[in-house]
Amino acid sequence: MNNKFETGQVWSCRSVSSSNEHKALIVSIDEFEDENVIGIAVISQDSGGSPFMPFSIKAFSASAFELIDTGRETSDFNDGYQYWKELYIDGEAGVYDISIDEVLGLNS
Repeated sequence: MNNKFETGQVWSCRSVSSSNEHKALIVSIDEFEDENVIGIAVISQDSGGSPFMPFSIKAFSASAFELIDTGRETSDFNDGYQYWKELYIDGEAGVYDISIDEVLGLNS
């Protein structure tokens, strides 16, 4: 697992539009048998705060480029994280393997 990421960190993430930079709060980091998953919430001003979103470490690493804060509270996302984790373990949920920008564009 990549040790540079920790829960409570906020990272600036790449965006197609330089005026729309995303900020991602790391909510969880899990090491599963088949893959490592990092759970985030996008906390950019225009996102209005996103729900818990699970990404592969590879996808998140490709998006994140600058650590901008540490020690942030993540408890607001515990319910979403626990819900996703139970479904993931049961084989009923997955993770994003694309950039944060691409995921946010899916709703546009």
